[in-house]
Amino acid sequence: MAAPRLSLARLIRLNAIAFGLTMVTGTVEPALLGHRLFALVQEPSQRALWFGLITFSGLAVATIVQPLVGAALDRWGRQAILIVTGVCVAISGLLLVAFATQLWLVGAGVLTVQLGVNAALASWQPVLARDVRAEQRGVASGVRSALELAAGAAARISAGELLAAAAGLGQLTLLLLLTPPIGTVTLGAALTLCALPRFTGITRSPGFDRPFGTLRRAPSLRGAPPAFVWWFIARSTFWCGALSSSAFLLFVATDLLGFSEAEAQQFVSRLIVLLGATLSAVVLPAGWLADRIGRTPLMVAAGMLAGLGAAMVTWERSLVLPAAILIGAGSGMHLSSSLAMINDIVPRQEVARYLGIANIATTSGSMAARAGGGLLVSAVNALTQSPAGGYIALYAVAAALFMLSAGSAAVLHRHQRWDQRGVEDQ
Repeated sequence: MAAPRLSLARLIRLNAIAFGLTMVTGTVEPALLGHRLFALVQEPSQRALWFGLITFSGLAVATIVQPLVGAALDRWGRQAILIVTGVCVAISGLLLVAFATQLWLVGAGVLTVQLGVNAALASWQPVLARDVRAEQRGVASGVRSALELAAGAAARISAGELLAAAAGLGQLTLLLLLTPPIGTVTLGAALTLCALPRFTGITRSPGFDRPFGTLRRAPSLRGAPPAFVWWFIARSTFWCGALSSSAFLLFVATDLLGFSEAEAQQFVSRLIVLLGATLSAVVLPAGWLADRIGRTPLMVAAGMLAGLGAAMVTWERSLVLPAAILIGAGSGMHLSSSLAMINDIVPRQEVARYLGIANIATTSGSMAARAGGGLLVSAVNALTQSPAGGYIALYAVAAALFMLSAGSAAVLHRHQRWDQRGVEDQ
């Protein structure tokens, strides 16, 4: 049966879990994890290294978990159970990060958070492809992106401001810090589970009695449609550019700008709020446009706009603010249009598995930005004997990645093959 048209209020409730999950990850990174590293790592030069290693490991877990859980969902069903289990695991990991007294336990907590968040995400996200009409997927993707961006901004500003006052509040700070993410992820999961369409079809696929064979092939791109492959390239390069522009801001503020930890937490949280406001202003109009003029034109425009913003920093460092606005606007356009596109092109019979693979584009881009960005900055700074040279090089690479994403989206437009029977709701 074809999916009915959903109201905006229903779409918001359907995406409510995205807000809660992003509140959890936004609280952990960079504020809470950075705070724990300031407390547990005494050598300042080692903090960025540990930050990169821990977040890289967490993203590696996310890369593995999403396609595997997606494949399990396609075969076994049990969507609600998987969502609730993921949320509970994420909350336990958040508590471990906050109260662990050893560095390895903090790292284990971050891995646990990523395990739970990505299990819940992989269990929920097929709903947009399976149970939202094709002509509403742009708006639905815009709603999801707006909620995620609002949550990210709220988590970072609240965590940053609270941790800036840590010296005065002590352990009470951590309790206050944990209340918003735990509360919102619990409420968001409840709202989403109640809003799931009754006709939602997360059911066992043929061959569900051979689940481990499915899990072994879950992360593979073999046999994927060409449009999916080019979407993957466009998404991963854009995300790598976006993370290269923002991942190390906390340590840039302390090591390059000379801020104290409290000042750096405030600086980063307020800058991220500005970016979040820009993104939030763009994602819903971009989703609306994606439903009317197409997904790929917006993806191309997003890459070019963000590329221009990153290039501005290499020309003149004083243009950081307008550059951040351009990168934020391009990111908002890319989020809505690329999410709508992937929900259009995933094969209907393996939606959850392919969406799990699609998320590797995001996690791999994030991993490359953290590992490669840190190495690039260190190497260039050592060669130039300048604390700024590495960051200028990093923004130049980010600009190139944004433009590569725009080019890949243009190729995607040419390779895309619309199978109307697959695109239309069954």
